[in-house]
Amino acid sequence: MTASNLAERLTSSASHLSQDAFLSSHRANAACRRELDRLHAEVGRQLEELTAAGNAERVEVRASPDRWIVQLGPVALTIAWLLGARDAIAEGELLAIVWRGIPGQKRSQLPERLGVTPPPSASALWEQVLVPVAPDEATWGWLERGAGTDVRSSADIAAQCVARLQTAYESVESEQTAAPEIPAQPGR
Repeated sequence: MTASNLAERLTSSASHLSQDAFLSSHRANAACRRELDRLHAEVGRQLEELTAAGNAERVEVRASPDRWIVQLGPVALTIAWLLGARDAIAEGELLAIVWRGIPGQKRSQLPERLGVTPPPSASALWEQVLVPVAPDEATWGWLERGAGTDVRSSADIAAQCVARLQTAYESVESEQTAAPEIPAQPGR
């Protein structure tokens, strides 16, 4: 081991300890809430741009403090903040999923009848799990779990999520317009 390798490992270790200390502190709770609010605001802003440009239909948003569901026609985006067993920010995960269908849709309690088909359940088209990286609030970022060292801002994550949602929307829309309609047969 060379002196530069040792210095690099010590610097990395000190940075990791500083990051863990902040993310395990009570200050991280408020910082995380502000960062999630920034993420949701940026997603909302980009969705407004998307619909204003006429590239998509009306967007429906269902929000709670730790979960956001954006329905864009036949596809949806969910962003959820999931805490670990000890409710520590350091153990939390940000989960972003693009769905085909309507996530969280309650099935009706109708008895089985001919002609009544339940709506299809949603299926995931893309998902990403991110963890917070922050030695302090000013340098807050997100790191994809198990995917290296590319720390990204909330604005970058929002842009990626909206881009994935738009791609899924365009793909499903083109599938639906490309599918030929079967004409109704007389006498049925």
